Amino acid sequence: MRARGRGAHPAHAKRPRYGNRNVPSHARPPFAADFPRDPDLDAAVESFVSGDYARVRADGARILASSADEEIKRATRALVERTTPAPLALALLGLTAVLVAAVGGWWILYGKAPAPPPVHAAPARTPNTSPGSTTIR
Repeated sequence: MRARGRGAHPAHAKRPRYGNRNVPSHARPPFAADFPRDPDLDAAVESFVSGDYARVRADGARILASSADEEIKRATRALVERTTPAPLALALLGLTAVLVAAVGGWWILYGKAPAPPPVHAAPARTPNTSPGSTTIR
């Protein structure tokens, strides 16, 4: 008896799915509408649509090394370029890391534990002057 479910077919085991799973496989992003039709490039575009950017970068490097067509190489470079982080995002991430390290270092070097609360003297005992009490003098 054959197993059912996602792991039943060997193709599911070697290629995880990411992103929006409801996008039809023939859907192409607007920037890829003018890309030439090539099976490898189409597979990379499909990986891009599904959100598997690691596969896009890996397939892109392979396509760039193996393809002789300049249009396919241009389209592959444009597709891979869209998976790289923006330079501003990298700069802000680096600045954040430096600030966290600086504040943490300052706290380790110069930070002190908070002072304990002040200890107040016990209130003075007054003689009991209520009726019926005995006072010692």
